[in-house]
Amino acid sequence: AIKANRWKIEIYPFATTVGGSCVVGADYEMAMYSFVRYSPSNEIANYKSNANEAKEVSTNALIKSLKESGDLIMAGYFASNEGGVLVLKDASGMDKIKSSEVANSGAITFEFKELWIAKGSFCEK
Repeated sequence: AIKANRWKIEIYPFATTVGGSCVVGADYEMAMYSFVRYSPSNEIANYKSNANEAKEVSTNALIKSLKESGDLIMAGYFASNEGGVLVLKDASGMDKIKSSEVANSGAITFEFKELWIAKGSFCEK
């Protein structure tokens, strides 16, 4: 997937805020998840001092909404204001993100992928 340019490699310090990552034993079942990489927009207008705080507040509100609706499995952020990742149960969570105020404002950019991985990798039951 990396060689075919479907995924790009980025290395940042990372902390989870919802869920986590767990070791899955030898007997596992594969599952499909929706993977979302979000990052601050690089528009010049978004470099105002209060813009970063507004982005954080609106992104946190979106994450809270996804968690409350049961769509969110894992959330985490990268250090140095580099955005973060979300792992969702299915595409309905992606639809909620695409129609959200933060996505439509252009302050945050979102990349959507499907992730095929062992069930339980994000400590979900």
